[in-house]
Amino acid sequence: TITNTKSNVEDIYELTPMQQGMLFHTLYTEGSDVYIEQFVYDLEGDLNEDYFRKAWEEAVTRHGVLRTSFQWKGISKPVQLVSKSVELPWKSFDWSNDDEKKQLAEFKNLIKKDRADSFSMEKAPLMRCTLIKLSHDKYKFVWTFHHILMDGWSYPVIQKEIFKIYESLKENKPADLPRPVPYKHYILWLNQKDKTPAEGFWKKELEGFVSPTPMETDSEIEVKQEEEIGELDIKLSPELTSGLQTLAKQNQLTLNTIIQGAWSVILSTYRGENDVVFGGTVSGRTPELKGIETMVGMLINTLPVRVKVDGNKNVMEWLKELQANHIERDEYSYSSLVDIHDWSGIPKGSKLFENILVFENYPLDKSFENGVAGIKITNAYANERTNFPLTILIAPRETLGINILYETAKFNDSTINQILTDFKTVLESITGNPARKVSDISVLTEETREKILFDWNDTKHEFPIDKCVHHLFEEQALMNPGGIAAELEDEKLTYR
Repeated sequence: TITNTKSNVEDIYELTPMQQGMLFHTLYTEGSDVYIEQFVYDLEGDLNEDYFRKAWEEAVTRHGVLRTSFQWKGISKPVQLVSKSVELPWKSFDWSNDDEKKQLAEFKNLIKKDRADSFSMEKAPLMRCTLIKLSHDKYKFVWTFHHILMDGWSYPVIQKEIFKIYESLKENKPADLPRPVPYKHYILWLNQKDKTPAEGFWKKELEGFVSPTPMETDSEIEVKQEEEIGELDIKLSPELTSGLQTLAKQNQLTLNTIIQGAWSVILSTYRGENDVVFGGTVSGRTPELKGIETMVGMLINTLPVRVKVDGNKNVMEWLKELQANHIERDEYSYSSLVDIHDWSGIPKGSKLFENILVFENYPLDKSFENGVAGIKITNAYANERTNFPLTILIAPRETLGINILYETAKFNDSTINQILTDFKTVLESITGNPARKVSDISVLTEETREKILFDWNDTKHEFPIDKCVHHLFEEQALMNPGGIAAELEDEKLTYR
């Protein structure tokens, strides 16, 4: 077994602010599956299992990130330690003799057990692979790793390399891959950034902001024995997706700006506040660094997004201001949340935000679906978990997908489904008439509006005209003496 002895250490360097936060929450919630990622996909074709495994081992050899562990004991601040060599944990299963129903049950159980198997942050590699044979030409593959190693942008970079190496092994020729840009280059760039301009920006940006904007939780939920994460999603129609893309293009907006605008309206409506703050993820891939687009590592950062929902402005004017603010904020996207918190007026111990919106705009290689080296990759998806009660994931594909991860101890399924419906309604409202005022954007569908205005408001009731109100009150008291007549906070009075 290879261990982190001095002779096996290749490099040591600091953590990014995002990594520091992830390490803290991982250690704080020891044993939980927070930040454990499972990247899952189907493989179809004549797969050479041995070559596939060797391709993954070669990728680990190429990228120091995949050989990284974390050390924090007995030192002033944590560091990441890159090992020269590690053994990649690999499991293979053959379920080809089982029927489809049994395979599905076995896979569901495997995924659950795999998530429960947390990593030791001090031991590399913080990843493992599982290959399952379903039939002679069908497989399922699970790549499990700690999110502290890399961001979503890195996934397709690794996958592309894997199949390039696999193809070269099959054809018995060199893979001819360019040398990876070391993640350390990003760390060094980050460390030489001057914090002074960032401090000025964030103090101004968060001036007057003293408390986060949480989504109201469901008070009637029963206390659960263990924390569970629910997941619900919605896919917008091709027509609405196309309408959003056209609106963005015609007005030089990003799709992310429109989505963040929609979430701001929803938060503002639910909270009754016109000044809201939530977390927004930025790629962190600065053009200042050569080769940044193919760098493998944790470059993303999550920053506070403050939005003033000004009902008097028209939607397009408001969205353009929102985007201008985003562009300015991106200049300081290297800032750590710890520093931003210190620069803000938020009391110590309080969070800057309690829900985050992640726009997954990393590039996907569609050639995988058509086949690479005789193998097709389909049904790719990721199982993930953050340390926030509510995480909104936006997947901009042919049809825009909105996926919400939520703590079931705080939110009911019905509440999350309502938020998803609200997203669709608000986005339809924006594309339907972008010249309207922000105050005219409604989270209510026409059907709901009709129900509130007419069905629920149909409260007409016939009362006897020969009796006064106090007579009716006395009758009610006689019929239901134990009923609640008046209530104030914790005090209740019955008719008795």
